[in-house]
Amino acid sequence: MPSLRQWSQRYGDPFSLGSKGPQPSVFFGSPEAVRQIMTANPGLYQPRRGARVLVGLLGRQSIQYRNGADHRKDRRLLAPLFQGERILSSCSEILQICNELTGDWKAGTTFRARDFTQEVTLRVIFDLVLGSHDTVGVLKVKRELIRSVALVNHRLLTVIFLLLPPWSLPWLSPWNRLVKVRKRLEEAIGEEAKLHLEKKLTSADDTVLGTLLQDLDPSDPEQSQRRLVDRVITLLFAGHETTASALAWALALIYANPGVLSQLRKELEVESARAPEGILNLPYLTAVCHEVLRLYPGPVETPRVLQQSLVVEGHILPAGTRLVPCMQLTHRREDIYQDPLSFRPERFLEKAFSPYEFWPFGEGPRKCLGMSLALIEMKLVIAQVIRSWDLEVVGEPAWLPVRRGVLLAPPESLKLRVLGQHSMVTATQRPPVTA
Repeated sequence: MPSLRQWSQRYGDPFSLGSKGPQPSVFFGSPEAVRQIMTANPGLYQPRRGARVLVGLLGRQSIQYRNGADHRKDRRLLAPLFQGERILSSCSEILQICNELTGDWKAGTTFRARDFTQEVTLRVIFDLVLGSHDTVGVLKVKRELIRSVALVNHRLLTVIFLLLPPWSLPWLSPWNRLVKVRKRLEEAIGEEAKLHLEKKLTSADDTVLGTLLQDLDPSDPEQSQRRLVDRVITLLFAGHETTASALAWALALIYANPGVLSQLRKELEVESARAPEGILNLPYLTAVCHEVLRLYPGPVETPRVLQQSLVVEGHILPAGTRLVPCMQLTHRREDIYQDPLSFRPERFLEKAFSPYEFWPFGEGPRKCLGMSLALIEMKLVIAQVIRSWDLEVVGEPAWLPVRRGVLLAPPESLKLRVLGQHSMVTATQRPPVTA
């Protein structure tokens, strides 16, 4: 966000916005300030309530809005589902999905970068959470989720959601549309959950949904069902949005920088890169992913509202202050990153940055559960596309992100054109999609 960086350069770090209002926002980019805020006693902060529009979609039982012991319990349940062997076993499926979605590319075809990457990440998270079965229930969930994402991310509707109370103009309000979409999502997830419970799907026990169904409380079926639906919607929504944007930025930046593209292709020629596990350990590819996430982290902000006073780097902040540790500010500090606006992956090979100098997935007790999955998806899709296709960025590269709900995303004008298949992989000599 250029304006935040300009304000930081003008007023220093930290700086405040709305200081005359009842709840001033204080923005921090200093790694030490970020560390102090992230590691402070959670009891200092007000319980998370969330933006009304997202709460309307994700639900109050979403892990995003659970607090204290409830939040810790949810993390203990969900974290293992997105780590270790469970995620690594998805590598072949991710490559297969990428191959299927690029299989009909033709020379001269132009496409929006984010349209392609969103379809990839949607399919990956749906396979992981609900299974790879194209049942009626899964297709319904996918259709309604896409509608809901478009609704909460629509620029004009986002403003209306902020200004218009949920109870006003019930028949004309976008709130009414959101309620209807949410209800259809609940019904579709319920249908799919029933199939899993009845063991009518061969892989029912291997999906995230299958695991979540084991956590149902028979003594309170209504509350358990609501929690199940909120968890599933949150995982599907959060599990694809930010990764889709990061992948779109990555492809555009790589193909706009021939030196980076050449270095990546050279690294992919090593024998170990023929297997998915080898791709994940390539140092330059990892550095490229980190540099993309440094320049274009997804969340706009990660605010915390004080319910008690707190001292951060010598600044006494009273109760009611809204603290905003801002990764866009941290990631573009000149005292940490030389020439911070440049795309230079080598910086991550030259220096190891601390968790509070580089924190695209957040830090502390609310660090993103899907970090491992996101990095795996980025590495595998980047590798598969660049080893198989020659692309170019259409027109002048549009590097300014746009607001997409609570996230920053590539603009729709960021497009890629297919030039043809790359010579290191012919149509009959594609890399294997199985380990």
